[in-house]
Amino acid sequence: AFHEITKAAVLEALANPRQVDERLTEAQVVRRIDDRWVAFYVAKALAELEGRPLPVATGRVQAPALNWIVERYVQRDKYMHVYVSVELQPAKVRLSLELPKELNRKLCRAAFQGAPATVISVSEFDQEENPAPPFTTDELLQAAAFSLKMSVAETMRTAQELFEAGLITYHRTSSTHVSATGMLLAKTFIEGKWPAELASLYQPRGWGPEGAHEAIRPTRPMGEEELKNAIEEGLIKLPFELRWSHYALYSLVFKRFIQSQMAPAKVKKQKFAVEIMPNWNRGPVTSEGEITVEIAQEGWTKLANPKVHARFAAGDKESCRVTGCRRGTEPGKGILSEGSLVALMKKKGIGRPSTYASTVERLKRHGYVISSGKLNYLIPTERGIKLDDSLRTAFPDLVSDESTRRLVQLMDGVESGSYDYQEVLKKIHAEVMASVGQAKAILAGRGNASPTSSGA
Repeated sequence: AFHEITKAAVLEALANPRQVDERLTEAQVVRRIDDRWVAFYVAKALAELEGRPLPVATGRVQAPALNWIVERYVQRDKYMHVYVSVELQPAKVRLSLELPKELNRKLCRAAFQGAPATVISVSEFDQEENPAPPFTTDELLQAAAFSLKMSVAETMRTAQELFEAGLITYHRTSSTHVSATGMLLAKTFIEGKWPAELASLYQPRGWGPEGAHEAIRPTRPMGEEELKNAIEEGLIKLPFELRWSHYALYSLVFKRFIQSQMAPAKVKKQKFAVEIMPNWNRGPVTSEGEITVEIAQEGWTKLANPKVHARFAAGDKESCRVTGCRRGTEPGKGILSEGSLVALMKKKGIGRPSTYASTVERLKRHGYVISSGKLNYLIPTERGIKLDDSLRTAFPDLVSDESTRRLVQLMDGVESGSYDYQEVLKKIHAEVMASVGQAKAILAGRGNASPTSSGA
């Protein structure tokens, strides 16, 4: 399969042409026609009752995504908790304490700021840590959002340019598979950087099964600095000048891939408990934490350089103090960011690598959500909340998570030859028309409370 834009890959593809896979083509026809039927008929039904231009973002993927964004935003206070930041010298570690919700920020600071703390117990253990697999599209979007503060649109645009420049493999993929060419590339880099440690550091892995595309990886055994030098010296000529975002994303892809082909690392961990005495009459509170205190045997950590903390001692009071207090939501319960929305889409099987970024951008472009903050948190607008309400009320089955998953299963069946694509389309059309008929009755009965819209 053709995964990269390099001279060797192009010559191999030309020497081994393949027939067009009719089943894949038919599955794509099903997806595109279904998307248009759902978007058009749902929008038309809502517009007829509202008497306004057609609303948008009513497709199989956009509708569930909008619903998740709205639900997380509306329910954010339900999962709000208070967290206290505890600074343990000589290392700084943030510990989370679940405290009463009525403890607002002002009361929190009054109770905890500068409160004394004591390390009451410590224990140490050995652990082997394996590297993560190379990036898939969803993992890359999440990592770039978190570490580079890049939006999903910027990440996909930058990755597209890196691919077109021949610097990385195809970036729209759900596969973690690494080809023999990729493994050899990693070996070449590791051997060149740590020649005496090749045997202990290099551990090739194919990771997942081979699919339509390979994992996202570099096409040359060059890190960011080596790439910069090669370009400056004229050894590599590109069709455009690389920006900071290109180098930053390339480095992210490169390091993740090389680490995926390196040996596990053996580390020493320390688990500890801290007791805090807040300025209140409720008594002390405790929290536990875990830190890495030593790299006992290098592996993928040789390239990652993880943070290693100084050890804590039981009974230590002098070096413990509370430095901050904040409110936040439970993990996995807060307002969705662009990156966490992509992770949720992948988890629930909604959308594909080629549609993750475009789904977010359509919701933003049509005024249903806005991005806020460095992590691009997604805040629904009034228009988005109203549209989601109408969709959930009138089309609960047609735009649900389960409905979209069923469609993906039907498409997989067409790809494998289990289903005839024309019969699948007939079934889909019947379901869409039945849902539209029921929706018109529901919306008419509730007083035409449809969303406002100004069209696409």
